Amino acid sequence: MVKDNNKVRIFACKYRQKWSGRLDWGSLTSAQTLGGSDMTQTYPRVYRFKGWALLLWASLELAIIALGAATVLFAGMMFKNAAVVGWGVGGFLIALGLVALLSSSRGKLVLFADRCEYTGILGTRVLRTSEVKETRNVKRQYGHLVATVVLKNGRKVTISDFGHLDDPLTEWLDGFPNAEAKAQDARAEALLANPAFGSNPTEREHHINADVGLINFIGWPCYGLVLWAMIWPHPYQICLPILLTLPVLGLLATFASRGRWTMLESETNGRLSIGIRLFIGPALIVALRAFLDDQVVDWVLPAVCGVAAGVCLAALNSLIERRLSWASAAGFVILWSAFAWGGLLYVDTTLDPSPGRAFPVRVLDKSEGEHVDTLTVTAWGSRASGTDVDVAGALSRKVHKGDTVCIHVYRGRLNWPWYAVDLCAQGK
Repeated sequence: MVKDNNKVRIFACKYRQKWSGRLDWGSLTSAQTLGGSDMTQTYPRVYRFKGWALLLWASLELAIIALGAATVLFAGMMFKNAAVVGWGVGGFLIALGLVALLSSSRGKLVLFADRCEYTGILGTRVLRTSEVKETRNVKRQYGHLVATVVLKNGRKVTISDFGHLDDPLTEWLDGFPNAEAKAQDARAEALLANPAFGSNPTEREHHINADVGLINFIGWPCYGLVLWAMIWPHPYQICLPILLTLPVLGLLATFASRGRWTMLESETNGRLSIGIRLFIGPALIVALRAFLDDQVVDWVLPAVCGVAAGVCLAALNSLIERRLSWASAAGFVILWSAFAWGGLLYVDTTLDPSPGRAFPVRVLDKSEGEHVDTLTVTAWGSRASGTDVDVAGALSRKVHKGDTVCIHVYRGRLNWPWYAVDLCAQGK
């Protein structure tokens, strides 16, 4: 891997070993200097929550349990007609709080010269240095270090320093290979071996760094647009068309990169990924908006057409990418189908110039949901009496059982009829 100033920025390891070789733990005594330090370390060393840290965590976990209990007790008020959801959420919070409380009060890690003993909610595990294969997911989480230790027999044990990381524990972890570091090295080697970035290593490093900077530059506006479309897509006629252009631009950019960029999220194919920014995120949000915002009379034909268009787009994407696995090709089909389905429904509904036909119906019942409300109405069009229609909360609050509303059915730009529910005009 390229070092110092020539290092490819995107390959900075999340966890980097500090020692060039593994420590000889067999010759380490209970009072011996480590890493050239002047301080003598003694064993065993105990790591656990205590004092104010234990009190703080216990208070937080008790608060989670109390919140869960309140959610269960007031589920009917908080979740309206979906009380079972409140019971599930409350039960989950109670279980989470109890497990966390047991873990923080009982958990501890004891480090010896030749092993580590970790006590969790399910018992104590002994991790002998000679039996450890590698570490994974070494990271800071809520003020303490968490790491997964993989043994040579394949078993995995997640340990914590309970907020007391010191040199001996750091050096014990650093004495093993790290899976993320190896993956980053493999990714760097694959990229530097890709001739699309240049004819020699120096030229490839330059082009990789330039492309990484460009991808990062366009990434944040794309993330912002995805959040905009997901949370508050207004004005709709501006937000959605921009979102719909991103996967198309991503496909064109992949083609123009001539083997340097990919729409996949792969660590070893030797290409830089633009998938989340320009393809995966936008495609999923386009489908989500269609599901939430568009009310089509018949969903079957749009779904079939969306899948057909998605297969064609996935085939085009596969021709551009080449060297794809079957799993990657299947992922392309799913994502492009979701994008095509949402895009076609947007065209059918938003660009529909037809005046529509109003069907006055009587409200038989109503129910309130978290995102949309539902009205049970009398017969309209080809629908029988007693069918449900989704409406916005603002409309639902204006009507009551027995009132009359109008369902406006439109032909659709692609001849897929869709409808919208509103108050009837005066005289209807």
